[in-house]
Amino acid sequence: MCMKLGPDEFETVKSLMSMTLFAIISDCLDIDITEINENDLMCRDLGMSQAKEYDIQQLIADIYDDLEVDFSRVTTVQSLLDQVLTDQFSPIDRVIH
Repeated sequence: MCMKLGPDEFETVKSLMSMTLFAIISDCLDIDITEINENDLMCRDLGMSQAKEYDIQQLIADIYDDLEVDFSRVTTVQSLLDQVLTDQFSPIDRVIH
């Protein structure tokens, strides 16, 4: 199966990872995935509590090789995406450059 969600392979992988993170947020916060926007505030707009933060953290760790998100730096969905994507791609970026 071949799937292309961006102009190149890198952007396609980023898009797939973003879709996975949206699914995690949707599942943990019991929100329809189509209602989640990158600019949504995790606590105010989506209602993330400390218990739900823990649930999101656990699912991210399960999927992304025990990645621990620094939720003190997470305010929006985009800031969560940026942190996970940066963590996952920085080792690749170091090898490429």
